[in-house]
Amino acid sequence: EEAVGEEGATQRPAVAPLGVSLDDDADSSEEEAVVDTVGNIPMEWYDDFDHIGYDLEGKPIMRPESKDHIDQFLDREDGSHWRRVWDEKHHKEVLLSKQQMQVLRRLQKGLYADVNYDPYPELFETPGDHIHPLLNTPEPKRRFVPSKWEAQKIAYLVKAMRKGWIKLDEERKEEDDVERTLHRSFGLMWADDDRVLDPEETRAAQKRIARHIAAPRRKLPGHNESYRPPGEYLMSEATKEIWRKTRPIDRKIHFIPERHDSLLSVGQYERVVQENFERCLDLYLCPRAVAIKRMVDKPEDLLPELPRPEELRPFPSRLSMSFIGHKPQKYVRSISPSPTGEFLASGCDDGTVRVWEVATGRCLASYFLAAKATKAFIGELEEHGLQHENYPEQEDDSSGDEAALPEEEQRRRELKRRLHSTERVVIHSIAWNPNPAIPLILVGIGTKVALLCVAGAVGHEDTPLVSSLARMLSMDEDEEEEDLEERGRRKPIVKWEGSKYDGMSEDDEDDNLMALKLVDGVKIWIHHALPVENVTWHRKGDYFASVCPSSVSRSVIIHRLSSKTSQCPLRKKKKKGRSAVQCVEFHPSKPIFFVVSKRYVRVYDLKKQSLIKTMKPNAKEAGSISVHPSGDHFIVGTLDRRVCWFDMDFSRRPYRTLRYHRHNVRAVNFHQRYPLFASCSDDGSVHVFHGMVYNDFLKDALIVPLKILKDHKVVNNIGVMDVKFHPTQPWVFTAGGDGRILLYT
Repeated sequence: EEAVGEEGATQRPAVAPLGVSLDDDADSSEEEAVVDTVGNIPMEWYDDFDHIGYDLEGKPIMRPESKDHIDQFLDREDGSHWRRVWDEKHHKEVLLSKQQMQVLRRLQKGLYADVNYDPYPELFETPGDHIHPLLNTPEPKRRFVPSKWEAQKIAYLVKAMRKGWIKLDEERKEEDDVERTLHRSFGLMWADDDRVLDPEETRAAQKRIARHIAAPRRKLPGHNESYRPPGEYLMSEATKEIWRKTRPIDRKIHFIPERHDSLLSVGQYERVVQENFERCLDLYLCPRAVAIKRMVDKPEDLLPELPRPEELRPFPSRLSMSFIGHKPQKYVRSISPSPTGEFLASGCDDGTVRVWEVATGRCLASYFLAAKATKAFIGELEEHGLQHENYPEQEDDSSGDEAALPEEEQRRRELKRRLHSTERVVIHSIAWNPNPAIPLILVGIGTKVALLCVAGAVGHEDTPLVSSLARMLSMDEDEEEEDLEERGRRKPIVKWEGSKYDGMSEDDEDDNLMALKLVDGVKIWIHHALPVENVTWHRKGDYFASVCPSSVSRSVIIHRLSSKTSQCPLRKKKKKGRSAVQCVEFHPSKPIFFVVSKRYVRVYDLKKQSLIKTMKPNAKEAGSISVHPSGDHFIVGTLDRRVCWFDMDFSRRPYRTLRYHRHNVRAVNFHQRYPLFASCSDDGSVHVFHGMVYNDFLKDALIVPLKILKDHKVVNNIGVMDVKFHPTQPWVFTAGGDGRILLYT
């Protein structure tokens, strides 16, 4: 049969559930048992399955296929789609009848479902006449007059609430909690017995005691604690002997694993009392806190809220100038600005030290320091047909027996070997004197430290300065002989020698350069036993330090310019496996000395001549250091791509470790006035950071990445080798392996 809808359209036949008859008179008790294949359980349990129950044979009843959008659209063609509902119990679509729709409409209107139901039936009284009513008592007067007893009760309640005799529910609950806590057998362990505690103090202490923190769980036993451990967990006799000789505090395990045939043969553990006592001490002495889980909706919420870089200006962000003068593809290993920021010195592998004017980028002077050649030596080379150049490439003619050669040829070969041995050196480090009145530059070249005077190049041509520098840098032969006689009893640490070669070209006839020769040039050479790779000045400009990493007991030497003396503060020989010293740095305001080795940073007090503390960068090899102007913080650059920020008052471990570079970090540097610091790496990039140190000791330092500068070319896996900030402006100088020096503003 087909059902006809209200609008006259032909409707689909009503779809009944499994085995349900449309006849109201049919007995549905047995059919419901067939239909209800799920039972009285939530239907959500079948959401992850393809079936919806089981039949009488125990086979799963598969879930009917759901209609797609096309079928749903076709169902809207007839006018009965709004009368169809989905039966979640049996996963069938049911067509509501007119009677059912009528029931739904009545329920929506707030009426009774059954049309024939009468909510107000007629009252049928019991037949018969009643002579007396059930209640015929007149109303009492107290029902019309306010009760004085209730008024007294209300007045008493108001008075009790005002005087605190009656407590509210919240106050009563708090007092009950405190009272319940007071009845416990807890007490203040550190309180004096004769001191009477304040009630508020007692209440606060009892609340603190009531907040119990559960003890951490013990570590579960491993395979070595089994009564029959595997063979790889058993110790040999040699291992047992080593275990017995090891201190108990250094042992990884506190027992020797043994194998037993059965669990009944296992004896009592010897250290059970001691381990329980140690655990009680740990629970009693070690502080614990309740770990509160943080609900995070977005991963971005875990990032710290940092200010935007635009709010932290000024900082260097663009390339403004390029200083070009060194030979291309020669590494510019070190740069150093003058204290006033007007000039810049650079040292390159081509053997030259150049002085630049920052404002114009012009090279004011160039000094060739690769060889300490004299005019007589150059003349002797020319007599034998040899050329004195920066890097001479002579043919190798050392084969054969030299004794059989003529004397002239033997002398020629000796001069050639001397020329090659003296010229193939590298300028590793340079440092400008921080005192503006002393225009000197320290140059670490080969096994020597050169004191290069640049007074004429920087415009200091006044007579008093020239005369004072001349007296300071004078090295007479008599003084050198007396110094050697005084130190004749022991081997000198270094040798101070006055220079006869100033680094200027002998055949230069330019008037300006000839005038500079009167003042400029290398004035003193300090000879070391091994190559010098780092030099640095003290803040006052009189003391300076040099580092020879390959030395055993004289790796760090401190020199004094005014007295021309040297001393070795670290005389102890390196232990086996101890890392070599890489670089050193003086404290900005205190007699403190920082010594950086490959694995540690040791801080020494020069006044007390003692070790203050040892910092651990947690790196394979540290290579550079820079101290904050406040002196309480410093950063260390490592060769495993890390920049470690240390707080002297915080911990021996790094306060922050920055891992932004992709290759070795070559140098790091703090700005002396602005809250900026930078790092350079072999990946050809320079990273500029905002590093604010607050005077409030309770507030941590703020570190914000600002800018990445990438303008240097990577040559032979060498990128940027040095970075230095301008002394007064928020500018930064960089020197790279491509032979260029860049200025960012």
